Amino acid sequence: MATNLDLTQSIRGNILSALKADADLIAVVAAARIYPQTVPAALVFPFVKMGAPITTPQFIDGKNGSSFIAAVHCFTKKKISSPAAPSDVLDPEAQAMQINNHIVRVLDLMEGVSIGEGLTLDVIPRQTQIMQDGDADSYHGFVTFDAFAS
Repeated sequence: MATNLDLTQSIRGNILSALKADADLIAVVAAARIYPQTVPAALVFPFVKMGAPITTPQFIDGKNGSSFIAAVHCFTKKKISSPAAPSDVLDPEAQAMQINNHIVRVLDLMEGVSIGEGLTLDVIPRQTQIMQDGDADSYHGFVTFDAFAS
C-alpha cells in the first residue's frame, strides 16, 4: 500500500482553497490574488501568498502523515488617490492587520478537515506580525501556523 508521508501538496491546496472561499477575506483581497508561493510579475495590491513550507513526514496517531510549518503572507500598498476620490486612500498597515485577522480566523477553523483517502487536516495558527516593507506606503504581514495531516 502506498504511504502518504509527504502531504505538502494536499495541505497547501486545502489551505489555499479555504482562504479563497472565505467571503470576508475575499472582500478585501480578491480570490484571484491569493497565490501559492509563486506570484505573477505584475502584482496588484493587496495580495496574499503562501510561504515556503517545511514538511516532516511522520506517523501521527499510528497513521502515515505529515506535519507542516509555514506562513501565509499578505502585502499591502497605499492606493494613490485622485482629488476626485480622496476616500480611495487606505491605510496599508491597518489593511495588513485586517487581512492577517481574516487569515488567522480561516486557519483556526480548519480542524478535522477531510483531505481524502481517510485523511484529515488540523491547522493551528501560531504568530502574526506586520512590518513596513520597502517604503513608507507598503506593509507586509504574515501568519505562521502548524498543520498536521494523517
